[in-house]
Amino acid sequence: MHSWKTTTIGVLGAAVLLTACGDDAEGFADRPAAEILEETEADMRALDSLRLSGDIVADGQQVSIDMAISTDGDCAGSIGQGGASAEIISVGGESFMKPDEAFWEQMGGPQASTIIELVGDRWVAMPPEQADFSEFCNLDQLLDEMDDGGDDGGAEVEGTEELDGRQAVRLSTTSDEDEPVTVWVAADDPHVILQMEVSEGDEPGTLRFSDFDEAIDVQAPDGDEVVDLAELGG
Repeated sequence: MHSWKTTTIGVLGAAVLLTACGDDAEGFADRPAAEILEETEADMRALDSLRLSGDIVADGQQVSIDMAISTDGDCAGSIGQGGASAEIISVGGESFMKPDEAFWEQMGGPQASTIIELVGDRWVAMPPEQADFSEFCNLDQLLDEMDDGGDDGGAEVEGTEELDGRQAVRLSTTSDEDEPVTVWVAADDPHVILQMEVSEGDEPGTLRFSDFDEAIDVQAPDGDEVVDLAELGG
């Protein structure tokens, strides 16, 4: 599995329609870890959308994320770092950000106050060469990243437990940087990841998954609500 740095450019999902069934859950948990992960990957590949939320450390910075993403690359949500945050929309190949003042103060340098005054409460259109959100928002691309993330042959099943009202199989494995990772997989069909946690190393954090296969209503902002980044000297 990849580290958080890779995980945050796109993310795994899970399914929501679960009803706990002890016999099925225990039977699934009795399978070898490699078999559980193989079936989990297949069920993940069947998803069209999901919501990702959590708090992680990436490149030494605390990052919060709350995003709805889809296989067609559309997404909507927010990202926060270092006390600053920004809303994000990507739809139809176009990407937009609405940063708060703290973001501009961190990134704008001596021009921050000018940018804040110019942009106000509007969205900023992001040119593809400066912000390619396709890697961040595309669920298929995330799954490809995770599939290339390393050898899960050392994964172990640690049992079953309830997670947010759902029966889950808990597995332990390691990232490609040999950091311990705990993964919770839905015990009932479809078997998909509900949560991932890294508790040690330089990039600890927890990611949670919900709203599986729910329609994502993403619409580009109206033209009068958008500022072209080129106008800011970006």
